[in-house]
Amino acid sequence: MASPRMDQVFYSAHSKASHYILRHTSHRFRAIIEHAVLGLAICAFCTVILSHRAFVHREDIACISHVNDDGEGGVAEANGGGGCSNNMS
Repeated sequence: MASPRMDQVFYSAHSKASHYILRHTSHRFRAIIEHAVLGLAICAFCTVILSHRAFVHREDIACISHVNDDGEGGVAEANGGGGCSNNMS
């Protein structure tokens, strides 16, 4: 954890940089940058969701979990039985 003195140093540096940027840029430029960062954040969120659906949430894994939660089924049902589709793409 940073010492209280380092916190003051970081706050002072942040304050100086913020005031410098506010003095030397226009409102329009800052608004454009803020909107660009918002767009980037939305794109990053969508990328995380799509990556999760592609690599983590897989139907075959969800089916195995569902079969095991029912308390029924073994390896044979988990590998193809029990109503799960075998669409392995």
